[in-house]
Amino acid sequence: MAVQKEVQGPGPTEFGVFWLVPNHSYEVEVEIQGAQAYTETVEASELGPGETFWLNGDLPIVMTP
Repeated sequence: MAVQKEVQGPGPTEFGVFWLVPNHSYEVEVEIQGAQAYTETVEASELGPGETFWLNGDLPIVMTP
């Protein structure tokens, strides 16, 4: 898996995840400033060829205090 991110000042950081091995499930972990902020399991059946999977239901992922 490869991660691409784009930082544009304050606010959410947009990034994309590209699966390198088809038909495999993944546990995605998002770290913010070295701390785990979010995890989600993405099942292979949820992501077909060329499809986009939005983490957290396309809601912002934020650190909890």
